[in-house]
Amino acid sequence: CEDPTHEALQIIPHDKVVQVLTSERDLVCLDAATLQWKDRLVAGGEVTDVVLLDSRLGSVAVAGNRPAIRIHELTEGSLACQHWLTGHESAVLCLAWLADEAAVEAPSSGWLVSGSRDHTVRVWRCQGGVWTAVGCLAGHTDAVSSVAVLRQQGRLVIASAGADCTLKLWDWPLEGQGRCRWTVRAHEKEVNQCVLTASGVWTAGQDKLAKEWA
Repeated sequence: CEDPTHEALQIIPHDKVVQVLTSERDLVCLDAATLQWKDRLVAGGEVTDVVLLDSRLGSVAVAGNRPAIRIHELTEGSLACQHWLTGHESAVLCLAWLADEAAVEAPSSGWLVSGSRDHTVRVWRCQGGVWTAVGCLAGHTDAVSSVAVLRQQGRLVIASAGADCTLKLWDWPLEGQGRCRWTVRAHEKEVNQCVLTASGVWTAGQDKLAKEWA
C-alpha cells in the first residue's frame, strides 16, 4: 500500500490493477504489474465491505458508513462511480455477490445482497449493467453484519447474521419475494461472519466460536 503501516484487510485482483481494502478503511488501487499506487477511494470516510462484480471491467460494489452502495468501474486507472444503490436507512455493513450462470455473455449480471445497520437485508438485481432494487428482508432486531448467497434449485438461498446473535436463512425465488426459512440463535455474542455452502452454513461469533449448521 501507499503507507506500509496500513494493514491489508482484503485484496481484490484484476487483470490490470489490484484493489486493497486497508486497515484505515480506504480502498486503494495499485498497478498489477508494478504494485505502484494509482488511486484511492474513500466511501464516506470508511469502507465497510467491497465485492468484485466483474474482473474484466474492474467493477466493484463498495459499502461504507452511509446508506448508499456505490458501484465503481475502473476507468483509465481510476475508480469511477457509475451507480448509487439507495434503499437502506443506515450504514451498509456487508455485501455478497452472485454472478449469473451466463455472465460470460452478460458482464456484471447477477444478484447483490446487502446487510445494514438498519436491521434489514436488501436484494439487488443487475442485468447488463442496469441495476434494480428487488426487495427487502426484515426480521433482524439489530445490525446485520454478514450476508451470503448461493443459487439452489432455481432459487436464491440467502444467509444473514448480525448483532442480534441470530442466523437467518432465506429463500428467494428468482421471480417474486423472499421468505425466512428459519432463524436460530447462533452465538451468545454478535455473529461476525456467515459462510453459505451447498451442504450448510458456517458462522463465527464474538464468543470465539465457529459453528456449522446443516
